Amino acid sequence: MNRVDELKVWYLSLQQREQRILAVGVVFVVATIIYLGLLNPYFNSRKRLETDIADKQSQVAWMIPAASQLQSLRGQQASGIPAGQSLLAVVSRAAGDAGFGAAVKQAQTDSDGSVRVQLQGVAFDSVIRWLGTLRRQYGISVKQMLAQKNAAPGNVDATLTLSSGS
Repeated sequence: MNRVDELKVWYLSLQQREQRILAVGVVFVVATIIYLGLLNPYFNSRKRLETDIADKQSQVAWMIPAASQLQSLRGQQASGIPAGQSLLAVVSRAAGDAGFGAAVKQAQTDSDGSVRVQLQGVAFDSVIRWLGTLRRQYGISVKQMLAQKNAAPGNVDATLTLSSGS
């Protein structure tokens, strides 16, 4: 007699009430196994995917205006140095416009065509804004920058090497 036959004999030897209780227990155990093995992972995965979709939709909602802003900024390319003006003249005028007139200790053209500017006692944030303006308006970029803190909080003494183009 094999194991299955032994179980059948044992099951049939139980009273009818015990057989029903055992059948309900087996159904409960099978249902629990199905839920824990199949349905619960499915529902958890679905919930995670719904959360991911919501996150991606919020990212897309942020990216759409950012993309249009980027497109509009692409149209604002630097116009370059005005015809008939040297890089030194443009940098000197822009430094005066930024309020660095008294802070410019030296401005000279180097042998490679770049301009070296020495600023003393200027606000670091103002220098960075000024460099951004030079980049946007004239396409002037920083080749080298050396900044040392000044006695006044937030101020620096800076030596900048600026070039037109790249």
